[in-house]
Amino acid sequence: MREVLNLKKHEQDDFAELLEKTKLSSIIKTTSLVVDRIKFIDSLDPLLYGEYKQQLLETQQLHKMLLENLWIFGEQYQIKNSDQFLTSVLEEHIGILGREQLVPDVPSNQDISDISDDDLKKLRIDLMLYTQIPSPTLREHLVVELKRPTVKIGEKEITQIKKYARAVYGNPRFDKSRTRWKFLLLGNELSEYALYEANQLNRPPGVVEQHDNLTAHVKTWAEIIHEAKWRYGIYYEYLMDEASKNDTLEHLQK
Repeated sequence: MREVLNLKKHEQDDFAELLEKTKLSSIIKTTSLVVDRIKFIDSLDPLLYGEYKQQLLETQQLHKMLLENLWIFGEQYQIKNSDQFLTSVLEEHIGILGREQLVPDVPSNQDISDISDDDLKKLRIDLMLYTQIPSPTLREHLVVELKRPTVKIGEKEITQIKKYARAVYGNPRFDKSRTRWKFLLLGNELSEYALYEANQLNRPPGVVEQHDNLTAHVKTWAEIIHEAKWRYGIYYEYLMDEASKNDTLEHLQK
């Protein structure tokens, strides 16, 4: 109420008009959603590049955070479906990427402080995120292959994701005319080979494979963070005047 009373006359009028169109609870929920997203964007830099990089567990922490924040890869990916057929197909071809599981099985209730240093290193492995975008006429799938921060994406990784994308795309379980696939190979750093592959004149930037309803992209976390900040740029100005580093980290811990 103090904030409302301190508003200028034209701001009070704007607020009153806004309340004629929607509920105050809806305004609060929407604002909280945007603020939480901005905090998440700001948290990725210290997590992936800064002081918390060595402590980050991809399986227990990064993977779970990303599952709740798939909008970071595009707003359309916030609405998602769980598809057992998709999981089965991705698992069927996972050997192409040089491992046996989409995501390793790590007990969710295990205390990180109880894990030895050797076991922590074993947990720092490649992960995969995937989701289906609901649509009445087109099924769209996003598959994100997360590479360890220590892995510089190069020829081997790009060749693997291309072969994997082709194998999954060619699976007969999906109607190719109504199923769109987007594969994203994501890491901290690209080699010269990867940069060359990602900047071909005959393909959009970042695309290393393109065929009908199939595209395979390679990107760095720096690009993902930059794109997200660009999408939410105007909200930074209006909503984050008093944001702090501690606020961002507290949000992640919560």
